[in-house]
Amino acid sequence: MVMRETHDPAPARKISLERLILLPFLLLFLVIFGFLALSSWRSDLRAAEQMGEALNRQLAGQVVAQLDALFDVPGRLLAANAGMIANGVLPLDDADALERHFVAQVRAFPNVTNLAFASVAGDYVCAYRLWDAPQEVMISTATLASGMESFTVDAHDNRGSLIIRHPNFRVAERPWYDVGIKADGPVWFPVYPFFSGKSLGVGMVEPIRDARGSLRGVLLADISLHEASRYLAELKLGRGGYAFVMESDGRLIADSTGVPTLHARDGRVERIGAMRSTHAEIRAAAAAISQRLAPGAGGAWSGSLKVEGKTQLVHAVRYVRGDGLDLVVGVVTPRATYLEPMLSGPRRQLLLGVVLMLLGLVVGRLIARAISKPMRELSVVSARVANDEWAGEVPRSRVTEIATLSAAFSTMVRKLQDAVSLLESRVQERTAALGDANAKLQELARTDGLTGLVNRRGFDEALDAEWRRGSRDGQPLALLLCDLDRFKDYNDAYGHVAGDACLAAVARALQGIGRRSTDVVARIGGEEFGILLPGCTPAEAQASAERARMAVESLGMKHEFTSDGIVTLSIGVACAMPGPDVEAGIVDLRRRADAALYRAKRGGRNRVEKDQAAT
Repeated sequence: MVMRETHDPAPARKISLERLILLPFLLLFLVIFGFLALSSWRSDLRAAEQMGEALNRQLAGQVVAQLDALFDVPGRLLAANAGMIANGVLPLDDADALERHFVAQVRAFPNVTNLAFASVAGDYVCAYRLWDAPQEVMISTATLASGMESFTVDAHDNRGSLIIRHPNFRVAERPWYDVGIKADGPVWFPVYPFFSGKSLGVGMVEPIRDARGSLRGVLLADISLHEASRYLAELKLGRGGYAFVMESDGRLIADSTGVPTLHARDGRVERIGAMRSTHAEIRAAAAAISQRLAPGAGGAWSGSLKVEGKTQLVHAVRYVRGDGLDLVVGVVTPRATYLEPMLSGPRRQLLLGVVLMLLGLVVGRLIARAISKPMRELSVVSARVANDEWAGEVPRSRVTEIATLSAAFSTMVRKLQDAVSLLESRVQERTAALGDANAKLQELARTDGLTGLVNRRGFDEALDAEWRRGSRDGQPLALLLCDLDRFKDYNDAYGHVAGDACLAAVARALQGIGRRSTDVVARIGGEEFGILLPGCTPAEAQASAERARMAVESLGMKHEFTSDGIVTLSIGVACAMPGPDVEAGIVDLRRRADAALYRAKRGGRNRVEKDQAAT
């Protein structure tokens, strides 16, 4: 008979009391610090996005300001030349005088590539430079009989040797001429590639008419967009950041990557669309912007995009000018750029938590080794602590081991509370510091660095706000547009340092006429200032404008190119009773003030002209 061997059931797996005591401590620390880490991460993530959005807005504002400076030049040149022609200072029938005048202007403005006049008879006078050789100025002339000839220009602005002859050139066949003769005033013609195929240009044209309204010809002012790309490339965008400018149809005119915005294909030069850029971030941002910003209207959009697994912060501004330009400025920066510096604090806090957790585990293990009996009271206390019901000391005991354990447990809880308080206070401090930084950024974004006045952006926001307030309260609103007389001549004669000092002195003088806290004095352009007077009647606005003019006149700063021999100010005044249509009302108010300023300039300068509709 064979005896079968029998086996007892395997004993249940047991856990030591030491491990059983240590486990709740470990879980408690992990839950608390995990919760704090998650809360801190979310807070830092949002703070990083807010900082990124603020910096992106600031960068976009810098690009817009640069574009304003670049695109203001053709209009200013056309206005100056048209005024000289209208006043007989620049005769159209004197080709030599036109040549010398255009050459001097091209030398004075490095971004200008062409300045020209084309008559209805087919005559053509042009001073120009190549964008990649800005120091060399040349001239071209043409007639119906001889075609076009181009010449070098020496250092004394005299015509040099013949460069090239185009016998079949007809200025009437040029696209810009066709745009000019159909226009009612200064207007931009489309962006186009230069003959080199390596850069883009754009320009303005203005029809010139005699006193009877008959067309005499077309003025041209052309600029290179290479400067825009150079400026974007020099922006401090951070690692992985991009900035670009595109037309409303999505074609790039400049970006910060250094990649050309056009390329040759089958013997032709083609423009590159932003959604065909070699950089995925620009492609994604352009696609999102085109869906959110409608062409032909101003506006801005901020958001975030996932590009190749990384979050990118995007800010776009619709750059629209009344003279025909419709562009979009885009800034794209990785969120990680702003998040990384914020992680150093939470990392230190997490390390401190780990150290405290390890210390607690070591102490708990030492105590657990000495415990073999009643743990009920301590387990009850532990449960209350886990449920956030801690109130008071750990129950005392006459047993030395339990008393020691109770004291150690109480110490750990206090340290935990201190650590939580420390973490919360640091989070609050970081949040407050971020709020202060954001407030400073907002203030800097609305302040002109030279004069300390409100800048163009801040002035536009104030005008919008005061219009809405006036519409709500039934109060009038007055706008004064001020322009220093012949300030370009002042800069050319005395230098830009003196020009900056002049602007600062004028700003201080103008600040003196703002007598109410709601009055706004701003520098809105190079030598242009704007004054906003809420609740001001036409008569009060006229008086304030006269005080402003006299304040500048009383400075007595020498200016040999004005009729008074000193720095003077021309002012246009317009008043309105704000209505519900904010955008249209502001545009009309600006237009009327600008028209009044134009009359002040034409009327002899150093004078105040009010809106004719207010008389």
